Amino acid sequence: MESAFSGKFDSNGKMLAGTTETVFCAERRWIDGPGSLFTRMFGCMVSELAINAEAGGIVTADFTVLGQGTEAVTDAQNVELPSARAILEGAEYTPAATNTKFAGPDVKNITVQGLGTVDYSTFNFTLTQDRAAQTMLGSAYARGVGTAGKSSEIVATFYRADLAPEKLIKNGIENPAVDISWEYNFGGNGYRFSAKAQPSFPEDSEDGANQMVSITFVPIGHTVDGKETDLIVQKLIPTP
Repeated sequence: MESAFSGKFDSNGKMLAGTTETVFCAERRWIDGPGSLFTRMFGCMVSELAINAEAGGIVTADFTVLGQGTEAVTDAQNVELPSARAILEGAEYTPAATNTKFAGPDVKNITVQGLGTVDYSTFNFTLTQDRAAQTMLGSAYARGVGTAGKSSEIVATFYRADLAPEKLIKNGIENPAVDISWEYNFGGNGYRFSAKAQPSFPEDSEDGANQMVSITFVPIGHTVDGKETDLIVQKLIPTP
């Protein structure tokens, strides 16, 4: 999350997207009889994050990762290989959680300034970092990962009968930025996202017997707590 947003969570679980870059290492292990294969990917950074939610479905989060290189080693004779078996500093070797997954009912408290109360069918968020590997002659690995900029968008689809979404358009031609926020919240656990974003003109569509409308919101920079940011992420913790 910190790599995707170029930010850091503070002690209160709040992160402002900015220019603080996070580099991490990922490890995979395959067990094949007495031997194992380890692959470590170094210098990793997230280049895209896509969180998609639809009514009646599971919320999915897809991370696209760009790295500087990999290291693969085997222990086919069950020989201890320190480079493969050594625990990486700062690595977490905890088994994957089996907690309940976020689903459509867990996408809550969607608020769009000036839009009013509507029932949403889909709510998708995409963040893209303009990153590229810095390759060089004489090495199989990149010297680093360059970053040129960051962009994001929120696409919301809801029922046309609920409301005239054109009320977000001023004077028939202007679409000023509005405050928008939403949560992925299960039992008090999850995340709250918020931004000041500029809406697109509404686009009508049909989904079977339903008349739908979708609006794309593009977050813009604004000042929060004395810092410039375009997105705010807050960890949600259940109240004791």
